[in-house]
Amino acid sequence: MAKKRVLVVEDDDRVRKVEALILACDSLEVIEAPGGRQALDLLDQEQFDLVVLDLMMPEVDGMQVLSAIRQRPETEDLPVVLVTAKNNDRDMLEGFKGGANYYITKPFEPRELVDSVELILGVRLEG
Repeated sequence: MAKKRVLVVEDDDRVRKVEALILACDSLEVIEAPGGRQALDLLDQEQFDLVVLDLMMPEVDGMQVLSAIRQRPETEDLPVVLVTAKNNDRDMLEGFKGGANYYITKPFEPRELVDSVELILGVRLEG
């Protein structure tokens, strides 16, 4: 079975590495992007099965990336999990209105990220 490809977009290096480590398993290939601009470049060049996306990033923020994903015919149905420190109901509603499939607030338990990816991709990340 081919590995599912997940793009992790997070400007904080430590958080991005932790997210990538949490998702590292036999059934996933995890690609990292340190910002929105890099994420959009990768989305132009490669195909992914899921994007894990931070909202608060310099230059191109997560909502701009999400909007671009939803506007492009080739990525309009690409599942997106937002992982953000924005934890009020209004922010969450904006995320879902923008097209997010799942919303996780920081700090988060690793299980939350695993559960969201398993639910969306239909794969089991742990043995």
